[in-house]
Amino acid sequence: MNIVPTPELQINRDLYPDGHIPPNRVLEQRIVINLLAHLEAVGFPVTSIWDEDNGRHEPMKSAIEAMELIFNLDESKVFFTSAAGKRHWVFLVCGNGIDIISDYGYPIVSDGFEEAMADFDPEQFE
Repeated sequence: MNIVPTPELQINRDLYPDGHIPPNRVLEQRIVINLLAHLEAVGFPVTSIWDEDNGRHEPMKSAIEAMELIFNLDESKVFFTSAAGKRHWVFLVCGNGIDIISDYGYPIVSDGFEEAMADFDPEQFE
């Protein structure tokens, strides 16, 4: 697996204007950008995020756009759609460090999402 570098995010500049991003947040961002890249590479691009604060799905056009919202929320349900139109989700809880990936779900009939999640190891990014 190619490791994707963590992008510079506006949310980090807003929350940490002195540039000192907490190590746990750096780890979580490294895990999430690589999770998003991994899933997109195997056919599951991010399509939306449930924004609990606003009570709606926010459509996403890119992994970086998703990262900006994910790290502006305490927890987020990130949705992915396969080429066949099946919808999957990953539940992320910020502040949990290596365990930021709290849960995930997929339709009963597997289309490879479960296998893709099983192949992703957050510990690679410690």
